[in-house]
Amino acid sequence: MELIDTLSLREKKFAMTKLMILDKFISLIKNKEFNDISVKEVSKYLDISEKTIFNYFSSKDEIIIYFIQLWYIEMSLLSSNNECKSNIKCILNIFLSTAKLIQNNYNLMAHIISLHALSNKEVQKNIAITRAEMIIKFKTSTLLPKGGFKEIIMSLLKKAYNNQELKLNEDISLTYIKLHNIFYGTPIFLNRSNIDRLPDLYNKLVNEVLN
Repeated sequence: MELIDTLSLREKKFAMTKLMILDKFISLIKNKEFNDISVKEVSKYLDISEKTIFNYFSSKDEIIIYFIQLWYIEMSLLSSNNECKSNIKCILNIFLSTAKLIQNNYNLMAHIISLHALSNKEVQKNIAITRAEMIIKFKTSTLLPKGGFKEIIMSLLKKAYNNQELKLNEDISLTYIKLHNIFYGTPIFLNRSNIDRLPDLYNKLVNEVLN
């Protein structure tokens, strides 16, 4: 039996509608700044009522938080991928996967990066991800440990050090800070006009820190 067949029709409908709202919002933000998009515009674009959207999200900010949480789950899955071959390779895969996201939707990722840069408390809010959403979005029902970029990268760095993949002449937290600055700072430095250079720069800078 497929995992999706273990879900009730109600569970599937709820999860699919929630993910559909997110996907359509992401499509809107490709061509408009986040602050210029209203919930009314989203509802018109989706051809559903604002009330329906509010059944899933209390605000458009919550849609972004939901995306961030799904993004972290994707990072967690990448970090546990057996095809990585090494913890360092997993770290690099997270950076390169993020580069594709940023290239595909600069406005969305620029807004998320600015929230992190400002240590916005909204980013720290938790939106429950249901088992149905995990199955439909990621084809897995595995519950992953909670954590964001810092927890995921620090865990990989520690495992890389313990497995002797990584030789550090500094505290591991300093290595994390360097990677954090590369992750969030490089897209801002490049700006939209040069964002096609992001994968190569990520690859170069991450390897300089870890090798």
